[in-house]
Amino acid sequence: MRNNKFLKGFMFVLIIGLISLAGCSSNNDEGANNNGSNDTSGSGEEVTIDIFQFKVEVKDQLEALVKQYEDEHPNVSINVKTVGGGNDYGASLKAAFASGEEPDIFNIGGPSDIAEYRDNLADVSDTKAVEEALDGVLTTVQEGDEIVGLPFNQEGYGLIYNKRILDEAGINPDEILTYDDLEQAVESLDSQKED
Repeated sequence: MRNNKFLKGFMFVLIIGLISLAGCSSNNDEGANNNGSNDTSGSGEEVTIDIFQFKVEVKDQLEALVKQYEDEHPNVSINVKTVGGGNDYGASLKAAFASGEEPDIFNIGGPSDIAEYRDNLADVSDTKAVEEALDGVLTTVQEGDEIVGLPFNQEGYGLIYNKRILDEAGINPDEILTYDDLEQAVESLDSQKED
């Protein structure tokens, strides 16, 4: 139950952050959305926001939050396109930009993508989402005084190993605590592969 509340809260902050970013994105010289408006203030002007994202594991929750936001803001239409789960998101995003149908809001895979999409990234330093960010999580998306992205996900990775092989190689997995330890263990294992 607590995880469900956390996920809903997290996704709500994400949607609000994404929508605030939409006002910063542009598809033409006037900084307007596809329909010529970037107004989400409730003035009645129709607004369309296109989101292109790769987190398939939150697709359903994101779409539910979009529906909730649209219900509360009937002049806002949010289109979410999710590409992932084995599909090449990077190639699909490049194709969207090449076709002239670039999204208003999109994911990038990390700091290495900032250089590639820099001309399409907005400074979001003055957004509430930046104020809410934990210390240190914005360093990889900061250029000078500008914050050009908002992390919205954290992933954990694990390694699976064959205990028998490590035992035979004299490697104690409990002593692998750092990346350097892992590197040394792999080098040791690699040097013994003939045995």
